[in-house]
Amino acid sequence: MLFSRTQPLIRYEMSDRVRLAGSSCPCGRPYALLDNIEGRVEDVLHFPAVGRGWITVHPNVFHDILDLVPAGGWQVVQRPDGLHVLLSMVHEEVPDERLAETLQCALPAHEALGPPVKIERVSVIPRGPAGKPVLIKSEGPSAYREQTVSQRSREPC
Repeated sequence: MLFSRTQPLIRYEMSDRVRLAGSSCPCGRPYALLDNIEGRVEDVLHFPAVGRGWITVHPNVFHDILDLVPAGGWQVVQRPDGLHVLLSMVHEEVPDERLAETLQCALPAHEALGPPVKIERVSVIPRGPAGKPVLIKSEGPSAYREQTVSQRSREPC
């Protein structure tokens, strides 16, 4: 049904991050083609870069790790004191310290200096205004951002 009011056929927003295809449509139409929908701009987090400045980290970095955790849900929250990973309904034994270390070590592979990571067990993942769980969110400016690289400990992963 093309006119459903409850489930739209296409749900893109202006803030969706897309990748354009390198080729044109085989049907001959002159319109640009999308190769991939990479997520919402609001879903990215910003970290100090390994060199200088800042780098944007795509949510796939967290999906690749947290989607493998045997839990009912998860959420990554960037707070002033670091990253807080909320886990709900964990089905098996998951060592929190190892998961935190895995997440922290994944960021340098994307040229980002990772902040401290804290795992928190919660009964439910908080829902956003639309009623869906928000997987990645930032709660205000990060105090970690304001530190210089020399003030951070850089332990190898």
